[in-house]
Amino acid sequence: MRAVDGVGYIASFLVLLTFYMKEMVPLRAAALCSNVAFLIYGGLLHLTPIVLLHGALIPINVCRLVSALRASSIEVLPDDAVPDVGPEFLELYRLHGGAVTSATSERPTAPT
Repeated sequence: MRAVDGVGYIASFLVLLTFYMKEMVPLRAAALCSNVAFLIYGGLLHLTPIVLLHGALIPINVCRLVSALRASSIEVLPDDAVPDVGPEFLELYRLHGGAVTSATSERPTAPT
């Protein structure tokens, strides 16, 4: 087996690996690695369609990887971390310009 064949097998394995992955960040990282491997493979064998395809896929995978990294860095609070405040609190909050007072202070009432 020639070294160029090894590059082709590695590139093919990386593509197969992307179909196995469920999480977006590792999938895009593996896809980028496969694109680079196929660029090397196609370049060594002068396979223009392979070089053009994977050259075009690299910026797409980079954009998708950056989006996935940004989405994964957003911290999501669990449902029980946000209290159910109800419409009365929201009305008082709006009336007082967003001021929040302690629970021991006198509660303002909404005008009728």
